[in-house]
Formats: sequence, C-alpha cells, structure tokens
Amino acid sequence: MFKEKDVTVPEWGGRDAGKTFHLVEQPALKVEKWAWRFALAIKGTSGFIPLDIEATLARFGYVAVAIRGVNALLAADVEFAKVEPLLDEMLECVQVVRDPKHPGVHTKLLPTDIMEIRTIGWLRDEIVRLHAGFSFADAICQMASAIAAYSAQEQASISSST
Repeated sequence: MFKEKDVTVPEWGGRDAGKTFHLVEQPALKVEKWAWRFALAIKGTSGFIPLDIEATLARFGYVAVAIRGVNALLAADVEFAKVEPLLDEMLECVQVVRDPKHPGVHTKLLPTDIMEIRTIGWLRDEIVRLHAGFSFADAICQMASAIAAYSAQEQASISSST
C-alpha cells in the first residue's frame, strides 16, 4: 500500500495559508527512474563536497546523498529544458483538497491552485519527505551543522598547534 498524507500550508503561506494538499507516494520503480533521470540531467557538473567534509557527512546516509545532489545542482550548468519535465512530473503525486469539510475528496492539482512560489518549494520538500523519509530543508540544516562542527574542529586544531 502506498503512503499518503495530507499537508496544510502553514501561516507563512500568504494566499495559500490553510490550503490542504493530498500527497500520494509513487511506485518505487517510477521514483528510482525519476532520480536517475535527474542525476543524468545534472551529470558532469562541477558541484562537490570536499572530501574532509564529506567524511563528516557520511554518517547522514541518504541525507548526505541529498546534500551532494543539492550541491551539484547549485553548481550545475543545467539546461532548464532537461529539468522542466522532471519538475512537472514531481507534482503529479499532489492533489488538492478543495473543501475542508470533505478532507477525503481530492482533485487534480491545477496551475491556479497554488498562488505563492514558496508553496511550490515547500510541496516539493514534502514530496521528498514522503518518498525518502527526509527533507531537503532538513538536509541543508544538517549540512550547515556538520560544516560548523568541522570548522570549529579545524579552528581548535589550529589554535592548539600554535
């Protein structure tokens, strides 16, 4: 049975605040193919995490993989035409709950259902969380903490050697 969950846009959502969206997990084979297509769309980029920091991040498992992907994407010379269908496909698992009095009734997401750009990013993060058990936002926070810890360790090492 596929996982499903309803998510409601928090107060920060402006015109979308309070809207509820229904997410349905996609089949693993479809998600894996999507991930490969995404990876191939950004292959050959110059994005990387330095090896010394990567060792620190290794304990994060899939989160480290996500961090590497985000890092590569940020440094990538990616053609939007290659990524656009992936972005569209990602939202196929999102439906909208149009009437809060009938939360079990979901309909196809229309382009006019989302008014704020921030909501789209938030929904994408919730989609990743549903499928992979973590979010990019969480991964970035963990990466920042790991880098800060690494930096503090390096500073302590420099201080003790002088």
